[in-house]
Amino acid sequence: MVVAQEEVLLLSQKMTSNIINGMMLEQASTFKGVDSNLNQLRRLWKGFRRHDHK
Repeated sequence: MVVAQEEVLLLSQKMTSNIINGMMLEQASTFKGVDSNLNQLRRLWKGFRRHDHK
């Protein structure tokens, strides 16, 4: 449980820096990184939800 929370925290920090870099550089490629981070977060969240319902 704790590990997953740390994972989410790290991912959100990565996303934040990706978004900031993307805005500063105005490059679409950095936003692709944000997309993959979002997908990872969604997967983690689904895992949380499944775990909670058991």
